Amino acid sequence: MQRLLASVLLIFFAISTASADEAFFDSDGIRIRYLDLGKADGPPVLLIHGYMASADLNWRIPGVVAAIEDTYRVILIDNRGHGRSDKPTDVADYGPKMADDQIRLLDHLAVKKAHVVGYSMGGMITLFLAAHHPERMLSAGVTGMGWLNKEVNEGSRAPSNKSPRPRLVLPKATSPALKACITAFPQLSISRDELVTLKVPMRVIIGSADPLYESRVKPLTEVRPDIPVVLIDGGNHLNCMFRGEFKQAVRDFLDAQPTPKAALSETN
Repeated sequence: MQRLLASVLLIFFAISTASADEAFFDSDGIRIRYLDLGKADGPPVLLIHGYMASADLNWRIPGVVAAIEDTYRVILIDNRGHGRSDKPTDVADYGPKMADDQIRLLDHLAVKKAHVVGYSMGGMITLFLAAHHPERMLSAGVTGMGWLNKEVNEGSRAPSNKSPRPRLVLPKATSPALKACITAFPQLSISRDELVTLKVPMRVIIGSADPLYESRVKPLTEVRPDIPVVLIDGGNHLNCMFRGEFKQAVRDFLDAQPTPKAALSETN
C-alpha cells in the first residue's frame, strides 16, 4: 500500500509540474511537448506512451529512460491529447495524425531514423509507423500491445470462424480530447498484408498477465511467428513497465540492433 501511495503521489507531481528540460514544436498547428534526453550522439530512440499517460508517466517515472540513457539519445513525446501537448477534441485530429506527429518530431530534431518503442496505444502507433513509414525506423519495439487487425472490424472482434478473443477494455475517457483519441483507435489498425510484409526489425514485450497478450499478441504471432515475443512473468497492463525485467528487455532489444552511421545524419 505504501508503494502504491508513493506511486500515486509521483504521478500527480509529474502531471502538475513542468520539466526544466521539456521543449515544444508545432505539428501542423498542434503544439506538441517533447524531451530530448540521454547521450546526445547516441543512437536515437523514440519512446511513445500509452493512452491516458504521458512521456513522464510511461517512461521516466518507471525508470525506462534511466535504463537506456547512458547509451542512447532518448526522445520522448507527449502525444496530442495527453500530457502538456495540445488537446484537440475532433476525432479527425487523432488516429494517423498521431503517427504523423512522430515523423514531424524526428524531422524537427533532424533525426533521419530512430529505434521506436511504444507502449499500449504507443504500440499501436509503432506498428502503424512500421507499416507506413519503415524508412524512418531502425527497429520497432511493440510493448504492452500487439496487432490491431484492420480486417476484423479494426480489431474489435474475432473472425466469425474462430472463437472470440478477449476484447480490449479501455478506461472511460475523462475528457473530450481523450474521447476523440480513443474513438480514432481503429484508424491505427493495419491489415494482414501489411503485417506480413513488415521488414522493420521488431520485438514484442508484454506482461504474461496482460489480457492483450491473448487478444493482440497471439494473433500477431499466428501471422508472424518470426517476430520474437518476450513475456514478463506476472506483469499486467498497468505495472509491466515498472518491472526490472521489462526495462532489461527493452535494453536488450535495443542493444541487439545495429545502428548504421547514416541513421545519425540529418534529414536534410
